[in-house]
Amino acid sequence: MKFFKLAISALCGAISAGIIVKKVWIDKYKLQNEKLSFSEKERKIWYTWFLIEQKGFSCLDFFVKYNYKTIAVYGMNGFGRCLVDCLMVDSKDIFVKYAVEKDKPSAVHEKLKVYRMGDDKLPKADCIVICDLNRVHEKYQELKESGFKGKVVSFSDILMYVINKNNMCSRDGLISDWYSNDLLTGE
Repeated sequence: MKFFKLAISALCGAISAGIIVKKVWIDKYKLQNEKLSFSEKERKIWYTWFLIEQKGFSCLDFFVKYNYKTIAVYGMNGFGRCLVDCLMVDSKDIFVKYAVEKDKPSAVHEKLKVYRMGDDKLPKADCIVICDLNRVHEKYQELKESGFKGKVVSFSDILMYVINKNNMCSRDGLISDWYSNDLLTGE
């Protein structure tokens, strides 16, 4: 009888350990899959932007169409920094006023003041571009709750505007399924 109780205890322990190990591996798999999905989206957006630039089109068209003169950039990642550089170099009519960062409190820029989302009051600007790829809707809500009165758009929305304006399609080298309709551009 004692042996039977020990065997049952060992069996229950093995089953519990197996369940825990399975849960750990499933969680690890989900996290890796999420990172891979993000990396794939990021690669496709970089490719799309480079293709637009290669074809001689510019993101400036978006800001000109909507008459946005003062721009802020939310997210000082690669997309945010490249957009700032593009707008600062290519336009004399559009002024990049400041940058906003939340997740990287140590983010700085050599030419712009970087405000901390949630800590600093954001100055007035015609438009803020969310350059992060994750949690775009969450960042949009944060901006609206902070009292920002200007238009909020995503970096993906700007690229899609340029693509549609110039009638670009797959024969131009575009890849599909990168656009997630992050925010509405106001059209």
